Amino acid sequence: MVSPARRWGSAWSLTIYPTDGVQPAKTARGTSLYVIELRGDLDAASRQELGVQLRRLLDFGVAMTLDLSSLDFCGVAAIEEIASIAADARAREIELVIVAPENISQYLELRRPTGD
Repeated sequence: MVSPARRWGSAWSLTIYPTDGVQPAKTARGTSLYVIELRGDLDAASRQELGVQLRRLLDFGVAMTLDLSSLDFCGVAAIEEIASIAADARAREIELVIVAPENISQYLELRRPTGD
């Protein structure tokens, strides 16, 4: 299933891969059922749509892996939205594993709420 999104000149796409037991992503509590891959450019203009799309996926209530390794650009606003999604997942006790290159993951670590 592919769900492309284009907003305000910012081009990005979200692709969902059900693992179906084939190379599943391992998580602390088990196995992710879905891998969500983001591609393209995420900036302030794409923040709202990114949040809407990812929160819809959280509504399924299953463990998932968010793969950011194919992004060409990820701005601060998008990083803040991803961190907010991760906090929402924790609050709902949904395991969300984020796979990100070092230049993005270091900012996600800085945004992590204290006490985690």
